[in-house]
Amino acid sequence: MNGPQDDPKTDKLKHSVPPAASASMHIVALSHDRTNHSLRRFRATAVEMGHKFSRIDPIECDLMLGPGTRGIHYQGRPFPKTDVALVRRGSGIQDLEITVVNHLENTGVPVLNGTYGLLTSRDKFWGLRRLADRGIPVPRTVVLHDPKHIKQAIKLIGEPPVVIKLLRGMRGVGVMIADSMNSLRSIAETFHSKGERILLQEYIEESKGSDVRVLVVGGKVVAAMKRQADVGEFRSNIHRGGTGTLFKLDAKSKRMAVDAARIIGLDIAGVDLIYSDHGPLVMEVNSSPGFEGLEKATGQDIARIIMEHSIALAEGRAKTMARKLRLVEAPEVGKGVVGPRH
Repeated sequence: MNGPQDDPKTDKLKHSVPPAASASMHIVALSHDRTNHSLRRFRATAVEMGHKFSRIDPIECDLMLGPGTRGIHYQGRPFPKTDVALVRRGSGIQDLEITVVNHLENTGVPVLNGTYGLLTSRDKFWGLRRLADRGIPVPRTVVLHDPKHIKQAIKLIGEPPVVIKLLRGMRGVGVMIADSMNSLRSIAETFHSKGERILLQEYIEESKGSDVRVLVVGGKVVAAMKRQADVGEFRSNIHRGGTGTLFKLDAKSKRMAVDAARIIGLDIAGVDLIYSDHGPLVMEVNSSPGFEGLEKATGQDIARIIMEHSIALAEGRAKTMARKLRLVEAPEVGKGVVGPRH
Protein backbone atom coordinates (compact mmCIF):
# COMPACT_ATOMS: atom_id res chain seq x y z
CA MET A 1 0.00 0.00 0.00
CA ASN A 2 1.29 3.46 -0.85
CA GLY A 3 2.01 5.80 2.04
CA PRO A 4 0.08 9.05 2.51
CA GLN A 5 2.75 11.02 0.69
CA ASP A 6 1.90 9.04 -2.50
CA ASP A 7 -1.83 9.72 -2.21
CA PRO A 8 -3.09 12.31 -4.75
CA LYS A 9 -4.94 14.02 -1.92
CA THR A 10 -1.62 15.13 -0.46
CA ASP A 11 -0.90 17.08 -3.69
CA LYS A 12 2.58 15.68 -4.11
CA LEU A 13 4.27 17.17 -7.19
CA LYS A 14 4.77 14.80 -10.08
CA HIS A 15 7.96 16.27 -11.52
CA SER A 16 10.89 14.47 -13.09
CA VAL A 17 13.49 14.83 -10.37
CA PRO A 18 17.06 13.46 -10.33
CA PRO A 19 17.74 10.81 -7.69
CA ALA A 20 17.62 12.56 -4.34
CA ALA A 21 20.83 12.98 -2.40
CA SER A 22 21.23 11.47 1.04
CA ALA A 23 20.35 14.88 2.47
CA SER A 24 16.94 14.85 0.76
CA MET A 25 14.15 15.72 3.16
CA HIS A 26 10.39 15.34 3.28
CA ILE A 27 8.70 18.68 3.88
CA VAL A 28 5.01 18.66 4.81
CA ALA A 29 2.64 21.62 4.63
CA LEU A 30 -0.33 21.45 7.00
CA SER A 31 -3.06 23.20 5.05
CA HIS A 32 -6.69 22.98 3.90
CA ASP A 33 -5.90 24.73 0.65
CA ARG A 34 -4.72 22.62 -2.26
CA THR A 35 -3.40 25.05 -4.85
CA ASN A 36 -2.85 28.52 -3.41
CA HIS A 37 0.19 30.57 -4.42
CA SER A 38 2.27 29.77 -1.33
CA LEU A 39 1.83 26.00 -1.70
CA ARG A 40 2.64 26.09 -5.42
CA ARG A 41 5.81 28.04 -4.72
CA PHE A 42 6.83 25.78 -1.85
CA ARG A 43 6.31 22.65 -3.97
CA ALA A 44 8.33 23.98 -6.88
CA THR A 45 11.12 25.22 -4.62
CA ALA A 46 11.35 21.97 -2.67
CA VAL A 47 11.61 19.95 -5.88
CA GLU A 48 14.28 22.31 -7.26
CA MET A 49 16.27 21.75 -4.07
CA GLY A 50 15.95 17.96 -4.31
CA HIS A 51 13.39 17.47 -1.56
CA LYS A 52 9.96 15.87 -1.34
CA PHE A 53 6.91 17.99 -0.62
CA SER A 54 3.41 16.96 0.50
CA ARG A 55 0.28 18.74 1.62
CA ILE A 56 -1.66 17.21 4.50
CA ASP A 57 -4.96 18.49 5.83
CA PRO A 58 -4.70 18.53 9.65
CA ILE A 59 -8.47 18.12 9.98
CA GLU A 60 -8.12 14.63 8.50
CA CYS A 61 -5.60 13.47 11.11
CA ASP A 62 -6.23 10.99 13.94
CA LEU A 63 -4.12 11.27 17.09
CA MET A 64 -2.85 8.24 18.99
CA LEU A 65 -1.86 8.21 22.66
CA GLY A 66 -1.21 5.25 24.95
CA PRO A 67 1.52 3.45 26.91
CA GLY A 68 4.66 4.00 24.86
CA THR A 69 2.60 5.34 21.96
CA ARG A 70 2.36 8.84 20.59
CA GLY A 71 1.48 8.92 16.93
CA ILE A 72 -0.61 10.42 14.16
CA HIS A 73 -2.55 8.80 11.34
CA TYR A 74 -3.61 10.58 8.17
CA GLN A 75 -6.56 9.24 6.22
CA GLY A 76 -6.34 6.00 8.19
CA ARG A 77 -2.63 5.40 7.62
CA PRO A 78 0.49 6.30 9.62
CA PHE A 79 1.63 9.88 9.18
CA PRO A 80 4.53 9.90 6.68
CA LYS A 81 8.07 10.34 7.93
CA THR A 82 8.46 14.11 8.09
CA ASP A 83 11.64 16.13 8.49
CA VAL A 84 9.96 19.51 8.92
CA ALA A 85 6.36 20.77 8.81
CA LEU A 86 5.09 24.16 7.68
CA VAL A 87 1.76 25.26 9.16
CA ARG A 88 -0.10 27.17 6.48
CA ARG A 89 -3.14 28.15 8.52
CA GLY A 90 -3.76 31.69 9.74
CA SER A 91 -5.99 33.10 12.47
CA GLY A 92 -8.83 30.82 11.36
CA ILE A 93 -6.95 27.77 12.63
CA GLN A 94 -9.19 25.55 14.76
CA ASP A 95 -8.49 23.99 18.15
CA LEU A 96 -8.26 20.50 16.63
CA GLU A 97 -5.64 21.68 14.14
CA ILE A 98 -3.54 23.21 16.91
CA THR A 99 -3.79 19.92 18.80
CA VAL A 100 -2.45 18.14 15.71
CA VAL A 101 0.43 20.62 15.53
CA ASN A 102 1.21 20.12 19.21
CA HIS A 103 1.07 16.34 18.87
CA LEU A 104 3.39 16.49 15.85
CA GLU A 105 5.85 18.65 17.80
CA ASN A 106 5.78 16.12 20.62
CA THR A 107 6.76 13.33 18.24
CA GLY A 108 9.96 15.28 17.58
CA VAL A 109 9.12 16.94 14.24
CA PRO A 110 10.24 20.59 13.86
CA VAL A 111 7.12 22.65 13.13
CA LEU A 112 6.93 26.20 11.77
CA ASN A 113 5.10 27.80 13.41
CA GLY A 114 4.65 25.97 16.69
CA THR A 115 1.80 25.71 19.16
CA TYR A 116 2.54 28.76 21.29
CA GLY A 117 2.85 31.13 18.35
CA LEU A 118 -0.32 29.82 16.74
CA LEU A 119 -2.33 30.25 19.93
CA THR A 120 -1.00 33.74 20.62
CA SER A 121 -1.39 35.08 17.09
CA ARG A 122 -4.81 33.70 16.14
CA ASP A 123 -6.61 36.02 18.59
CA LYS A 124 -5.88 39.61 17.58
CA PHE A 125 -6.43 41.06 21.06
CA TRP A 126 -4.40 38.38 22.83
CA GLY A 127 -1.48 39.05 20.50
CA LEU A 128 -1.70 42.83 20.86
CA ARG A 129 -1.86 42.53 24.63
CA ARG A 130 1.31 40.42 24.66
CA LEU A 131 3.06 43.07 22.57
CA ALA A 132 1.84 45.96 24.72
CA ASP A 133 2.94 44.13 27.88
CA ARG A 134 6.46 43.99 26.44
CA GLY A 135 6.56 47.65 25.46
CA ILE A 136 5.74 47.36 21.75
CA PRO A 137 3.54 50.30 20.60
CA VAL A 138 0.11 49.17 19.34
CA PRO A 139 -3.05 51.08 18.38
CA ARG A 140 -5.53 51.85 21.15
CA THR A 141 -7.84 48.84 21.16
CA VAL A 142 -11.05 47.64 22.83
CA VAL A 143 -12.74 44.24 22.69
CA LEU A 144 -16.43 45.09 22.88
CA HIS A 145 -18.86 42.66 24.46
CA ASP A 146 -22.03 44.71 24.50
CA PRO A 147 -23.00 47.64 22.22
CA LYS A 148 -24.33 49.41 25.32
CA HIS A 149 -20.71 50.05 26.31
CA ILE A 150 -19.70 51.90 23.14
CA LYS A 151 -19.46 55.28 24.88
CA GLN A 152 -16.88 53.94 27.33
CA ALA A 153 -14.90 52.42 24.44
CA ILE A 154 -14.90 55.72 22.53
CA LYS A 155 -13.34 57.47 25.53
CA LEU A 156 -10.25 55.31 25.00
CA ILE A 157 -9.95 54.97 21.22
CA GLY A 158 -11.36 58.34 20.18
CA GLU A 159 -14.33 59.52 18.14
CA PRO A 160 -15.21 57.89 14.79
CA PRO A 161 -13.99 56.94 12.31
CA VAL A 162 -13.26 53.69 14.16
CA VAL A 163 -11.85 50.47 12.74
CA ILE A 164 -13.87 47.33 13.50
CA LYS A 165 -12.37 43.83 13.25
CA LEU A 166 -13.37 40.28 13.98
CA LEU A 167 -11.08 38.73 16.57
CA ARG A 168 -10.03 35.99 14.14
CA GLY A 169 -10.44 37.51 10.70
CA MET A 170 -7.81 37.22 7.97
CA ARG A 171 -6.96 38.75 4.58
CA GLY A 172 -9.04 41.78 5.47
CA VAL A 173 -12.24 39.76 5.87
CA GLY A 174 -14.32 41.10 8.75
CA VAL A 175 -12.54 44.47 8.80
CA MET A 176 -14.76 47.54 8.54
CA ILE A 177 -14.73 51.22 9.30
CA ALA A 178 -17.49 53.12 11.09
CA ASP A 179 -17.61 56.81 10.18
CA SER A 180 -20.20 57.77 12.79
CA MET A 181 -21.56 56.72 16.16
CA ASN A 182 -24.76 55.53 14.47
CA SER A 183 -22.94 53.24 12.05
CA LEU A 184 -20.66 52.01 14.84
CA ARG A 185 -23.62 51.17 17.03
CA SER A 186 -25.45 49.47 14.14
CA ILE A 187 -22.47 47.27 13.24
CA ALA A 188 -21.81 46.41 16.88
CA GLU A 189 -25.44 45.44 17.44
CA THR A 190 -25.42 43.22 14.36
CA PHE A 191 -22.35 41.30 15.51
CA HIS A 192 -23.67 41.12 19.07
CA SER A 193 -26.88 39.51 17.80
CA LYS A 194 -24.73 36.83 16.11
CA GLY A 195 -22.79 36.16 19.31
CA GLU A 196 -19.59 37.69 17.90
CA ARG A 197 -17.25 39.85 19.92
CA ILE A 198 -15.58 42.58 17.95
CA LEU A 199 -12.38 44.51 18.27
CA LEU A 200 -12.51 48.31 18.02
CA GLN A 201 -9.34 50.15 17.08
CA GLU A 202 -8.37 53.77 16.68
CA TYR A 203 -8.25 54.93 13.08
CA ILE A 204 -4.81 56.29 12.15
CA GLU A 205 -5.88 58.96 9.69
CA GLU A 206 -2.34 60.04 8.80
CA SER A 207 -1.59 56.57 7.40
CA LYS A 208 -3.95 57.40 4.50
CA GLY A 209 -5.03 53.80 3.93
CA SER A 210 -1.54 52.36 3.90
CA ASP A 211 0.50 50.02 6.08
CA VAL A 212 3.77 48.11 5.82
CA ARG A 213 3.97 44.32 5.70
CA VAL A 214 7.25 43.04 7.11
CA LEU A 215 8.28 39.40 6.71
CA VAL A 216 10.39 38.05 9.56
CA VAL A 217 12.03 34.64 9.16
CA GLY A 218 14.25 33.14 11.83
CA GLY A 219 14.55 36.40 13.74
CA LYS A 220 15.56 38.47 10.69
CA VAL A 221 13.69 40.88 8.45
CA VAL A 222 13.89 39.42 4.94
CA ALA A 223 11.47 41.70 3.04
CA ALA A 224 9.12 44.64 3.49
CA MET A 225 6.54 46.32 1.29
CA LYS A 226 4.21 49.25 1.62
CA ARG A 227 0.60 48.32 0.92
CA GLN A 228 -1.74 51.03 -0.34
CA ALA A 229 -5.51 50.61 -0.35
CA ASP A 230 -7.40 50.86 -3.62
CA VAL A 231 -9.50 53.94 -4.36
CA GLY A 232 -12.62 53.95 -2.17
CA GLU A 233 -11.20 51.21 0.09
CA PHE A 234 -9.43 51.65 3.42
CA ARG A 235 -8.14 48.06 3.72
CA SER A 236 -4.67 47.79 2.23
CA ASN A 237 -4.58 43.98 1.94
CA ILE A 238 -3.40 42.75 -1.46
CA HIS A 239 -6.36 40.34 -1.50
CA ARG A 240 -8.66 43.37 -1.22
CA GLY A 241 -7.15 45.09 -4.25
CA GLY A 242 -4.32 46.93 -2.49
CA THR A 243 -1.01 47.51 -4.24
CA GLY A 244 2.42 46.69 -2.87
CA THR A 245 5.70 48.52 -3.40
CA LEU A 246 9.19 47.95 -2.06
CA PHE A 247 9.71 49.70 1.29
CA LYS A 248 12.97 50.39 3.11
CA LEU A 249 12.58 50.03 6.86
CA ASP A 250 14.49 52.19 9.30
CA ALA A 251 16.40 50.55 12.15
CA LYS A 252 13.62 51.19 14.68
CA SER A 253 10.96 49.55 12.51
CA LYS A 254 13.19 46.55 11.83
CA ARG A 255 13.80 46.04 15.52
CA MET A 256 10.11 46.43 16.27
CA ALA A 257 9.12 43.81 13.68
CA VAL A 258 11.72 41.31 14.88
CA ASP A 259 10.75 41.85 18.53
CA ALA A 260 7.05 41.45 17.72
CA ALA A 261 7.62 38.10 15.99
CA ARG A 262 9.75 36.88 18.90
CA ILE A 263 7.26 37.98 21.57
CA ILE A 264 4.34 36.32 19.79
CA GLY A 265 6.47 33.19 19.39
CA LEU A 266 6.64 32.97 15.60
CA ASP A 267 9.64 31.82 13.59
CA ILE A 268 7.90 32.93 10.38
CA ALA A 269 5.75 36.03 10.77
CA GLY A 270 4.04 38.71 8.76
CA VAL A 271 4.21 41.83 10.93
CA ASP A 272 1.94 44.69 9.90
CA LEU A 273 3.14 48.16 10.84
CA ILE A 274 1.16 51.36 10.56
CA TYR A 275 2.80 54.76 10.79
CA SER A 276 1.21 57.41 13.01
CA ASP A 277 2.34 60.93 13.88
CA HIS A 278 3.93 59.38 16.96
CA GLY A 279 5.89 56.71 15.08
CA PRO A 280 5.31 53.10 13.96
CA LEU A 281 2.73 50.88 15.64
CA VAL A 282 2.32 47.11 15.32
CA MET A 283 -1.19 46.61 14.01
CA GLU A 284 -1.13 42.82 13.68
CA VAL A 285 1.16 39.78 13.58
CA ASN A 286 0.26 36.91 11.23
CA SER A 287 1.43 33.31 11.62
CA SER A 288 0.87 32.23 8.01
CA PRO A 289 1.65 35.23 5.83
CA GLY A 290 1.00 34.97 2.11
CA PHE A 291 3.83 36.29 0.00
CA GLU A 292 2.66 36.61 -3.60
CA GLY A 293 2.45 40.39 -3.39
CA LEU A 294 5.66 40.54 -1.39
CA GLU A 295 7.59 38.62 -4.04
CA LYS A 296 6.27 40.89 -6.79
CA ALA A 297 7.00 44.07 -4.85
CA THR A 298 10.49 43.16 -3.63
CA GLY A 299 11.81 40.71 -6.21
CA GLN A 300 12.80 38.40 -3.35
CA ASP A 301 12.46 34.62 -3.64
CA ILE A 302 10.44 34.34 -0.44
CA ALA A 303 9.57 30.67 -0.94
CA ARG A 304 13.26 29.74 -1.09
CA ILE A 305 14.12 31.87 1.95
CA ILE A 306 11.44 30.11 4.03
CA MET A 307 12.36 26.69 2.64
CA GLU A 308 16.08 27.15 3.35
CA HIS A 309 15.35 28.27 6.90
CA SER A 310 13.01 25.32 7.49
CA ILE A 311 15.56 22.82 6.15
CA ALA A 312 18.34 24.37 8.25
CA LEU A 313 16.12 24.00 11.33
CA ALA A 314 15.46 20.34 10.49
CA GLU A 315 19.18 19.68 9.95
CA GLY A 316 19.97 21.34 13.28
CA ARG A 317 17.37 19.21 15.03
CA ALA A 318 18.78 16.04 13.43
CA LYS A 319 22.34 16.91 14.53
CA THR A 320 21.15 17.61 18.08
CA MET A 321 19.31 14.28 18.24
CA ALA A 322 22.36 12.44 16.86
CA ARG A 323 24.57 14.10 19.46
CA LYS A 324 22.22 13.06 22.28
CA LEU A 325 22.11 9.52 20.92
CA ARG A 326 25.92 9.33 20.86
CA LEU A 327 26.07 10.47 24.48
CA VAL A 328 23.66 7.74 25.51
CA GLU A 329 25.36 5.02 23.46
CA ALA A 330 28.98 5.98 24.16
CA PRO A 331 29.43 4.15 27.51
CA GLU A 332 28.02 0.96 25.96
CA VAL A 333 30.50 0.94 23.09
CA GLY A 334 33.44 1.69 25.35
CA LYS A 335 34.39 5.12 24.11
CA GLY A 336 34.95 6.34 27.60
CA VAL A 337 32.47 9.20 27.35
CA VAL A 338 30.76 10.04 30.60
CA GLY A 339 27.06 10.63 30.14
CA PRO A 340 24.94 13.13 32.07
CA ARG A 341 24.65 12.51 35.79
CA HIS A 342 21.25 11.67 37.25
